[in-house]
Amino acid sequence: MTSLEHAIKIETELRATLDSSRAALASLDNERKALAYGAHTGNAKAKSELDALNKRRAAHALDLEGLEVAHAHAGARVDEARREAARAVELDRARKVRSITDAAAGRGMRIAEAVRTLRDEILRMTADLDEARRLGAPIANGRLVSLAMTRSILPMLREAGLEIDVIAPGMRHDVQKLIDDYLQHARTWADKQLNDASSEHSVAAA
Repeated sequence: MTSLEHAIKIETELRATLDSSRAALASLDNERKALAYGAHTGNAKAKSELDALNKRRAAHALDLEGLEVAHAHAGARVDEARREAARAVELDRARKVRSITDAAAGRGMRIAEAVRTLRDEILRMTADLDEARRLGAPIANGRLVSLAMTRSILPMLREAGLEIDVIAPGMRHDVQKLIDDYLQHARTWADKQLNDASSEHSVAAA
């Protein structure tokens, strides 16, 4: 049983006891009302029974007051247990994010290298085709080759989730820096969560 489950169990049990105690107090009050007239108009038996009920009610009211305090504390413990459970989930997520960013640390560099390799190989291939065409080989003109390459490469990039469009030079991003920045934001968030948890633990230990 988790701390939260235990806290909820205690609060539920106390609430049930509290509800029962309140109902019993209401029943005592109804009995007192039924005896009130006789007790105050000379009926000795009614007076004796009312006195006894008053004592029972006083004791019951004190017990009920204690139950209300205990139930309030139990509710506060449930709230605290819920906060701790939520915090534990958040810390677990932070650790997983930290693990992801550590594992992906070199991915930006590898993607950048792959993109540069792709670009360079396309340029070399274009130059080779241009030279072969200049020497008389029956190869489609450069524009048609470019279109064919575009239709070959872009679908694969779209499969990776990239929104392929014409991008002005000033709007282009450095692939490695872009990915490294994304990872750094995630890493910073994860480190903050873990550092906050470590600080809270140190304060609690002190």
